[in-house]
Amino acid sequence: MKRAPIVIAVLLLAAPLMAQTAGPAPGSPQATVIRFLQLSEDQVATWQDLAAAREEAAAPIREALGAVHDQLAELFAQEDPDPAAVGTLVLERRSLEAELVEVQRAYVEGFEAMLDEEQAGKLGAVRKAAALEPVVPAFRKVGLVRPH
Repeated sequence: MKRAPIVIAVLLLAAPLMAQTAGPAPGSPQATVIRFLQLSEDQVATWQDLAAAREEAAAPIREALGAVHDQLAELFAQEDPDPAAVGTLVLERRSLEAELVEVQRAYVEGFEAMLDEEQAGKLGAVRKAAALEPVVPAFRKVGLVRPH
């Protein structure tokens, strides 16, 4: 999709309007990210704006997805659901899911754009570690990785 730059621009333009004054609670995931990446106050404010913009953009899409899900459930509860109606709703659900993916992509791209090189490297390391996370328990169980 080529809408990502447009979505990012809209999110960043709307962000100052949605500034949050309260910082994240100590020990929260946000506080951990801030501490680990050593985000500046300006970066934290930008991140909060991006998160608020993401939520504002995603909320109506999630609501529409819920409505589509309910409509599909009603159709499938019928003895002989209309295949055309089911197909239309499935396509609508797919489109809405793609919109949510686009909103998330714009949020992530906005976050990445505000990082300096060192912070981006740390984020990359976390992503690599997350990719390995599913196999770590197996390595612990066979004694190749020390327990916590």
